[in-house]
Formats: sequence, structure tokens, C-alpha cells
Amino acid sequence: MDTIYDAKLLIVDDNAELLALLCEQLRGAGYGHIRTAQSCAAARACFAAEQPELMILDINLPDGDGFSLFRALRAKADVPALFLSARDADADRLFGLGLGADDYLTKPFLMQELLLRVQHILQRAYRAELSRTKPAPLQLGERCVDLNDAIVTLPEGKTLALTATELALLRKLAENRGHIVTPTMPFVRRSGAQITMATRTVWGYISGICGRSWKPNPVRRSFCGRCGALAIS
Repeated sequence: MDTIYDAKLLIVDDNAELLALLCEQLRGAGYGHIRTAQSCAAARACFAAEQPELMILDINLPDGDGFSLFRALRAKADVPALFLSARDADADRLFGLGLGADDYLTKPFLMQELLLRVQHILQRAYRAELSRTKPAPLQLGERCVDLNDAIVTLPEGKTLALTATELALLRKLAENRGHIVTPTMPFVRRSGAQITMATRTVWGYISGICGRSWKPNPVRRSFCGRCGALAIS
């Protein structure tokens, strides 16, 4: 995979509404390869058809439990996993982590927290693979953008996570550094599709990434009001 957003995800939960919500949020964040299952049997079939690169597992399932499912699937391949369960007892959480799961999140949960945990698991688990295609960091004023880990480092050392759209946008601009990028050029991939974006929208994203302290140097922008062409150098 080139980025964490290329990862294949398998989500197992018997709650259809929660599954739909998780898929919507994960796809909105940029993950385009998602399979779902509502039982242990369906999860085993999905796993056999296509090995995922991250599993998100509920514990209470109609034909078994997530702990046993995790052990069975982990015996086939060393795939990272996150338990997502209403069981909030310390014993359950420690048992799941003791089995070898990468994380354990209890319901109810903040969707942004889930997205961050998924991001961090994928970054840790596939760091070596991602580093093989790691682009050079992009310097935007006083902020350094790691295009591999999708992280912005602020001057004071604090880090912020990029969304999939922000990451794809910055990758395209970095690839075309010193060249004109027109608003009709497709550069953002979301759920496998390429889209275009208005120039002012592009600068809205960049301004958000760079913050109010952003200065034109060392990134210099050029904008044509007639055709909307955009360039950085």
C-alpha cells in the first residue's frame, strides 16, 4: 500500500446500523476498501476471500464471540485488530489485549477517536511497507508535513493528523512542485474515485493546514483569477 488509506478493512459487528455508520465515517475519512460481516461465519468467509490489513471486531456476536474469532483468524495471518465492544470491564479489555489485539475501544465512543486509533494502528503495523515509498517531508512555512504518516508537526512540536483529502491534495501539489496545477486536474482520490476541486477550496484546505501563521516562503503561490490555475514553488 502507498498510504494507510489503501488498507483493506474488515469490520465485524451484528448491529447493522452501527456497521453502516462505521462504513460511512471510514469512507468519509478516505478508506476505500471496507468489507463487513455480522457473524463469525460471515467474517471467516470474508477473511478467506480477501485477507484484510486491519480487523475491527465486536465481541458479542450471534454465533460466537469476538475473542474466539480473533484467535481463529490470527492463526491464519498476523493481521492487526481493534476490539470494539460494549464490554467495558477491565477484565475484558485486558483479556482482549492479552490475546494480542492492537487496541480495545468501548462503546459508546467518539468517532474521531476511532478514526485516530485506526490511523495509528495502520501506521505502526505497516511502517516498514509505507516507508519504502516514503516521500520527502513538505515544509509549509514553519510547519512540517509528513506525507507518509499524514501528520503535520507544528513549530512547538505538537502534531496534527491530516484527513485523507488533505493528504491527497498535498501529495498532488508536492508531486507538481514548480508546475501549474489547474482546478480541472483530478488529484484527490476518495473511495477509489478521482475528483476535482475549486482553487479557492484548495487554498481553504492549505490555509487550515498551515494555520494563521502561514507565510508564502518557502512555499510561494501563484493564482490566475481568469482560469483558476494554481502553482507552488
